[in-house]
Amino acid sequence: MIHEADHISKAGIEKLLSTIPLIENFSGTWVEHHIEKRGATLCDGGATNAAPIMAFGSALHESGLLIRFDWPSWQEEAARLYDDPSLISQANLETIRRLLTTHIRKDRFCQGHLACACESGHIVAVLKRLKELWDLGEIPAG
Repeated sequence: MIHEADHISKAGIEKLLSTIPLIENFSGTWVEHHIEKRGATLCDGGATNAAPIMAFGSALHESGLLIRFDWPSWQEEAARLYDDPSLISQANLETIRRLLTTHIRKDRFCQGHLACACESGHIVAVLKRLKELWDLGEIPAG
């Protein structure tokens, strides 16, 4: 479910921030791909994300941070932020919301994207910036 800006949930943000150590300290397999053999054909049977990713996704949906916007046209900017982690430390709330929305949406179309973003440390960096904004009182939440 996509929430509008004025429906950010305090409990959802706190739950989302509680996933930082889960992701940061995870040492298992981030995603398990299921390949099925049907006769002589190999078929993609989907993927299962690790528990920290599932907790992150659930908390993100509850947080109210996801927004409606043209995320496919914003992917170049998202890639720039992904490739240069120093830019995350200056990101405002709107940018954080766009990044999180883009990652969730992209994972829907490219299974394993979110696992890669978690494994690389990018999602933790985004969540830590979100925590800074939260601690500074820059997130209007009810």
